[in-house]
Formats: sequence, structure tokens, C-alpha cells
Amino acid sequence: MNLYDRSVSREALASGVTKHSYRPDIDGLRAIAVGIVILYHFGFGATPGGFIGVDVFFVISGFLITTILRTEYLSGKLNLTGFIERRIRRIYPALLVVVAVSSVLAFTLFMTDDLKLFGKSATSTAILRSNINFWREAGYFDVSASTKPLLHTWSLSIEGQFYLIFPLCFALAARLFPRFIPAGVAAGAVLLFLYSTEIVTYVSEDAAFYLLRSRAWELLMGAVLALGVLPTLRTAALQNLAGSIGIVMIVAGSVLMTNALLFPGPWALVPTIGAALIIWSGTHDAAPHGVARALGCKPLVLVGLMSYSLYLWHWPVLVFAKYFAIRELRGYETAALAVIVVSISYLSWRYIEMPFRRTGRSMTSRGVYFGSIAVCTAAIALFGLAASSSGMAWRLTPEVRNLLAATKGRELPPANLHELPVDGFKLGAGTSGASFVLWGDSHARALSPAVDDIAKSRGISGYLFTKPGCMPAAVANHLSDQCAAYASAVTDFISRSDIKTALLVARWSAYPRWWQDAAGGGDLSSLETDFASSLRQTVETLANHGLNVVVVEEPPNAGSNAPNQTARRLHFGRDNSNGFRIDSHAKGIVFTDEKLRSIVGDSAQVVPSHRAFCENDLCSSVGEGLPYYFDDDHVSPYGAAKIGNLLTQVWKVQ
Repeated sequence: MNLYDRSVSREALASGVTKHSYRPDIDGLRAIAVGIVILYHFGFGATPGGFIGVDVFFVISGFLITTILRTEYLSGKLNLTGFIERRIRRIYPALLVVVAVSSVLAFTLFMTDDLKLFGKSATSTAILRSNINFWREAGYFDVSASTKPLLHTWSLSIEGQFYLIFPLCFALAARLFPRFIPAGVAAGAVLLFLYSTEIVTYVSEDAAFYLLRSRAWELLMGAVLALGVLPTLRTAALQNLAGSIGIVMIVAGSVLMTNALLFPGPWALVPTIGAALIIWSGTHDAAPHGVARALGCKPLVLVGLMSYSLYLWHWPVLVFAKYFAIRELRGYETAALAVIVVSISYLSWRYIEMPFRRTGRSMTSRGVYFGSIAVCTAAIALFGLAASSSGMAWRLTPEVRNLLAATKGRELPPANLHELPVDGFKLGAGTSGASFVLWGDSHARALSPAVDDIAKSRGISGYLFTKPGCMPAAVANHLSDQCAAYASAVTDFISRSDIKTALLVARWSAYPRWWQDAAGGGDLSSLETDFASSLRQTVETLANHGLNVVVVEEPPNAGSNAPNQTARRLHFGRDNSNGFRIDSHAKGIVFTDEKLRSIVGDSAQVVPSHRAFCENDLCSSVGEGLPYYFDDDHVSPYGAAKIGNLLTQVWKVQ
């Protein structure tokens, strides 16, 4: 039988390789997928790999839409317009309600920068491209996921993009070379998997995670099953074996995998093959086998039917609750939220999803329906554009606005090493030759406005050399290739220049932990010893070149985004406590001024930055209504000026 002979009857299709009748076991699989995702997001420690539930959804979606396309093609009724219409009815009503409710809450609760980011995500979600938006936001200074209520929509955008591209490709292939569709889809899945592995390993884990081109193979894996590439499992024993292995793979993956793994890529085979085995085990006409019957039980099926609404609502509810609480939620609060999520999701499924799927087919009802969808989408997009452009600061009291505004300051660009010394960016007075360098990571850039003011007041100038996440080091131990190359260029410039002072600024305590993460493990105490050796050698190298070396202690960690939290307390009418113990947010060893002095000895002077914010062991993140920090560890211009006062006592002009 020609698999793609359009004359094949519906009866013949029903007995073919792939069943198109309703499969309750797939709803049960949906329930497992959404369950492990929610457990993961709600902090249930037993499922550190719960994020793989999204990969299970991808395989299910690829299987279902390809089954629909195949069946319609074989019956001679393939209609891409109708297919897209059904996808819109399935996706948009509940999604737009979630985005609209989230927009109201964000407008009410969010600070200006948070609302700007939300506005971008709302606009991109409304047009199904939030995955691209979140990929572009990912990076060194990306804000916490806990302030992004629409972050989870990245996967819906990937599916939406796939729903637009794949049916067109399928229809074109069905017209030109239908016999080769199964082999072509299978080959595409393999090639895109290899591409995804290449991207996640050698290019960008963020790009591999968020973009369709590195996720499409997961949906194509489901398409392969729908096209009957694999033979039908004829015996109940084989069906049970495949289904059981699939469940074990998904459950074990959610329990044993962590977000420390490179993902997606080879590790994504665990949930996708698991999901594929479960789906494959049910592609037959016999009565459901044991695993299928278990997955098709009524409680799991109900959760599976609600899975889309559960997925949509769980993350915004959690994000807004944490944002309002300004702390981690307690166990009973998380449990109460779970009940709220289930209740809202049931109402969403029952009164939003289901009615809109059953909307009448007349031109009038369809026109009203899609017109309403278009108007709502446009309204959300316009709100998002307005919010992203200004943050709508007028919503907030003057006190809150002033506090948030004080975290902003001059953005001083680092010097361009390829054009120094003629075109490099100078700090201080531009009329004199450079006599100092400010060298470090993002902490050096945060301190640069204060150094610029000091240099101007003294009539001297210098250069700013910063690269985020790169320790100022004259030795390359544990440095990434980019950091090592940058450090080499800086030390080379210093060695051939008339520089008299080197100011070294960094988040010193983070580097042993970062090196441990980059290596995938290792003895932290040994890495701390390596760090001390690298810093000592750097200081001695600079001192041997005749430089006066000043090492600036990192400020104490104030916790998660201290100025934002302070502003939120004011906005929510809470008691405002800005104090914290000097070591309350420390992770592992802290390179205090005393410890830094023990490392550098007499080769450098050390600025005790903590004295700008702390008295004994009690510190403050705000002073005189102005923030010392612009996040948890980078100082604001006001905080930089406080450290600058201490720096002037140590930094003597030569």
C-alpha cells in the first residue's frame, strides 16, 4: 500500500501504522510532564531535573500535529488554513488571558526596570517570539528568572514557530515527493540533533536552549513516530517493555539530572527517547496494554487535559508571589500556591480553553473570534511597548522613584586595547598623559565613576580596563581563553607604558567557585590556593615593573538586588530594613581586606571597602535614602563614591 496514496480510505488509515483515535495515555504522559515541571519550579528537591518535562511536551506536540497533517493529507482534506486556525484556538485564548492578568499585576507591583523587561516579554509573547527575547536577554547581567513571569512561554513560542514552518514544509513535500517524507523527517531530526549538540557544546548554551533550530529535532522525533518510520510493536510484552522503559527514563531523568548539565544536546535524549518509547508503545490497534492503561487512568487524564493551563498559570503565580513577599516562600505558602494554581488552571481549562475550541464555524462567529484575538494581541503588544520604553515610573511614589534613579550612573566604556594609547578611553583629566590603570571585572567598571572623579580632582588621567567575569591576573591559571587573552593585552600595555599605579578591582571571592563550576568540580580549597597564588604573582609582577599597586576589597554581598528590594518595601508599605550581617550572603571563603593583605604582603596596598558600608559586622545597603548597590554585589555610583573616599587615603599620586 502506498502510504501517501490519496485514494486510501479512512478505514484503511484507521488500521495503519499510526492510530489517530484519542489516546488517553498521551494525556497521562502530559500529566507527568507538567507535574515534574511544576515540582521543579516550586522547589521540590527530589526533581532537580524537572525541566525535562518541556522536552516531553515537544515530542508529544510533534507527534500529534504530524498525525493530524498525515491523516488530513491521506483523506485529501489537508487544509493549512484550518490547521493554523485550530492551533490559534488551542494556544491563544488562555495564553492571552495569562499575559493580560500578568500585565495588570506587573503594572501594579513591578519596579521600573522590572516592568521594562516585562513589557518586552509581553510583546514578544503575544506574537510568539518570547524565546528570542529571552535568549537576547541572557548574559552576565541578566536578572533573575524569579522576576520574569512570562519566562516559561519560551517553549510555547518554539512550538508556535514550529506550527508555522513544519506544516508548510509538509504540504510542499507532500506535493513534490510524498514517498520521501518519513525518511526526510527522520534525517532532519538526526541532523538537527547533531547541530544542537554542536551549538550547546561549542557555541552557546543559551542559544541551544532557547532557539527553534536547536530544539526542532525534539518535535521531529514525535513526527517520526506519527509517520510510521518505526515498526508497530505487535505484542503486549514489547509494548509494556517500551512504555515501562520510557517512564523510567523520564522519572529517572527528573530525579538524577540537574541544570548543571549542558542542555539540550545529548542529555536531552533521556526525556525525548523516554517520551518516544511511551508514544510508540501505544501506536497499535489492540486494547491498551498495562502501561497505557496506567497512564490512561482518569486522574492522570484530567491533569493531562488541564496541562496547558497548568503550565501557563503556575509560573506567573509563583513569580508574583515571590516578588510581593520579597523573600523565599515557606513550605506552607508554596503548598497553598499549588492549590491556587490547580484551581485557577481548572477554571482556565473549563471556561476558557474548552469553550473557545468549540466556537461555531460560521463566518460571523469566526470573524468575531479572530477579530477579538487580534485586538487583544495588539492591546497587549502596545502595553508591552509602552512599558518597555519607560517602565512607567509615574506609577511610583517620588521616594521610590528617587531610590531607583540613584542606582543609575555614568556608563564608562573600557579602553580599546587595539587602539591604545591614542583612542583609548581615559579616566580623569584628558590633558595629561596616563599615569594609572583601573583593571578588573565588572566591579572595576562599577567603581570607575568614583575613580574618574578622583583623577579629575587630582589633574591626572588613566585607563579603564574591564571585562566582566575576568580576574585581573598576569598569570593564566584557570582563566578562560578570552580572559587570558585580555589579561595578556593589558599586562603588555602596562609593560610598555609610563603607568605608575595599577588599581585592581574584582569580585575576588567568586573566582574559585567559578573555576570549580567551569571545571565541573574539583577541590575548592585547592582552587582558593591557586587564586591566592595568581593574585600574588600578579601583584609582584606589577610591582617589579615599578608600579604602585592598590588592591580594592570587594564590597560585602548585600543579598538579591538590594536596592530593588528596598524600593519594593517602600512601594508595598512594608517596614524597611536595609541592614545585613557582613557574612550573611557570603558563599564559601570571603577574601576580606585582612586575607588580601596576607596574600599580597608588602607588594600592594589594600582598600578595605567594607568600611564604607559596615560598622563592625553590621552593614547597610542604603544610606541617607540612597542605595549603595545596584544589585547584590555591584556598587551604585553613590556606593562607589563611598569606596572612593577610602581609596584616596591609600592611593598616593607619584
